[in-house]
Amino acid sequence: MRANVSEAVENILTPLDVEVEYRIPRASQKKGRARGSFAPFFRVGRRIYYRRSVLLAWIADQEQKAAHDRG
Repeated sequence: MRANVSEAVENILTPLDVEVEYRIPRASQKKGRARGSFAPFFRVGRRIYYRRSVLLAWIADQEQKAAHDRG
């Protein structure tokens, strides 16, 4: 049980985690969330969290869009 909780916690990221690990500034995340153009997120109270798998899928999608736009 403890291992499952540990894995779950490692797969949940805060905006600060995203900034540190993926170098996406928190201000850019905030603007993207407001526009609906950033990765899906969820709230617990007032706090914002991202699932690592969802964020990685969003990043992959952005890479594909950029490659497609370049032609």
